[in-house]
Amino acid sequence: MKNFCVTSARTGLVNRYGAVPKLWLLCVGLSALAAMAVCVLTFSGTGIAAAETKTAEASDEPEEGFYVYFDADYHGNHFVPSGLMGDCGDIEINEACEESPHSNKTCIRIVYTAKGKGPHTCDYPPPAKWAGVYWQYPANNWGKEQVHEDAGFDLSEHKKLVFWARAEKACRIQFKVGGISERYGDSLKSARMKRAKLTTSWQKFEIDLEDADLSHIIGGFCWVTDWQESSDGATFYLDDIRYE
Repeated sequence: MKNFCVTSARTGLVNRYGAVPKLWLLCVGLSALAAMAVCVLTFSGTGIAAAETKTAEASDEPEEGFYVYFDADYHGNHFVPSGLMGDCGDIEINEACEESPHSNKTCIRIVYTAKGKGPHTCDYPPPAKWAGVYWQYPANNWGKEQVHEDAGFDLSEHKKLVFWARAEKACRIQFKVGGISERYGDSLKSARMKRAKLTTSWQKFEIDLEDADLSHIIGGFCWVTDWQESSDGATFYLDDIRYE
């Protein structure tokens, strides 16, 4: 592969009382008290519901780790899925999919059509008959340009990469860490890999990084599949991708 595709508002209740004649108090005191009781119960119920919602959201915090992806708008995500490979036209990525994420609000949805659509990145007449995507830092960094010489992350303290995945129907996908081997690429020249069988249920997978040289990583995560493994294409979902 020599060429690559680039591709709360705050709400409050304020009650204000003006001067009330004493005779009126004798006539409507009980009614007023009843009305106030109804108001208190109504707004108390709303407040409880809001508090429960906030508590649920707050409890869904990311676990400790260096994240490739936690949620679409999470400020602690690293790397960008910019490195499309193979039959690039066969790849669709939605990083803000709300369809049954593993945690929080969103997950990543990937569709691989296995149609052989271009543009292509293969050293032989297309179609490539395979496709994949690297999560890179910065975007579109294949380690060829000296300007990105110091752009990678030092992830030496981490011993594995974990992620969750599921598919619309069973399929096999290969996942990788590192492996961008150009001059200014990954210190981990030979990628660590995991060939995973995905099912319709979320499963946790791990890529062992024990003794791996992670001192300069620009290819933080990758998936690859081909016509042999996914002859009818594949639709799969990823979530909670992190280094531990």
